[in-house]
Amino acid sequence: MDSCIVVEIPDGLGNFAQARVDFDALVQSTSAGDQDFSPAVRVRVIGAAFFDGEHRGAGANPPHGHGRCNSSTRALWELHPVYFVKPPTQ
Repeated sequence: MDSCIVVEIPDGLGNFAQARVDFDALVQSTSAGDQDFSPAVRVRVIGAAFFDGEHRGAGANPPHGHGRCNSSTRALWELHPVYFVKPPTQ
């Protein structure tokens, strides 16, 4: 994997619960745990940009819960929280 971005859909009600349902339907899986999708699945994610300085200099000791994205500074910016998950636009 040469690029990634962390997106987080909080547990909860309303938009968050619907975003999880929509994500699961688009990837035809469940959102529990880290997964690799092969072939890749395109989705459109709408959320707030969030600077997560905890990832700065993560190197060999990254924070937990973000998969391999923690191994680089690409994880400094996340979409968190995610409000909507939709099919990709053409």
